[in-house]
Amino acid sequence: DRSEIQKVARIVREATEALAPGRDRVMAGEPVTYEREVVDAQGRTRWIRARCVPDLNFDGKSEVLVGEPGWDGAGANTGRVQAVSGAGGAILKIYTNYSGGTAGDRFGWAVAGLRDLDGDSRGDLIIGAIGWDSAPLVEVGGAFLISGNTGAVIGGASGYSNADYMGYAVANGGDLNGDGFDDPLMSAPTSSGAY
Repeated sequence: DRSEIQKVARIVREATEALAPGRDRVMAGEPVTYEREVVDAQGRTRWIRARCVPDLNFDGKSEVLVGEPGWDGAGANTGRVQAVSGAGGAILKIYTNYSGGTAGDRFGWAVAGLRDLDGDSRGDLIIGAIGWDSAPLVEVGGAFLISGNTGAVIGGASGYSNADYMGYAVANGGDLNGDGFDDPLMSAPTSSGAY
């Protein structure tokens, strides 16, 4: 609903206030996805993507996961993801290095939340890194399942060939097989292989 969209937009703006003012785009859907175009300190235009995710800190409120695939950490476009409190906008956790932490990984290209997968009663995350390399292959991409509590990698998938870009889109598919757990969806849009 509109109030949820406004909430996401406000929290994302507060969480990224150090960046230059940007152009906003909100895409309807469940859950709400929010994108913001920003200009970084080097004058480059980048998109920040955000989504509401299940409660990560037991305060009874959904959080906001903010993907910054253009963030320069271990090199240009390493990427990172921030978990932002839905109760007030404080940054709860910053996720980096799960994709190997190298230049061009674009970790945070796509983000989504899942209900508890690892039995700790907290929501978990799925994060795409479309530029992730798996030597000798390049840009196979990866989609990483991350514990919302510990930040540990608890699963995931990678592409099979060069430029598969696995993790281009990720989503919560709901419980598809009736086992009581959410099932993650992930795409590799240029792959010709079967997954």
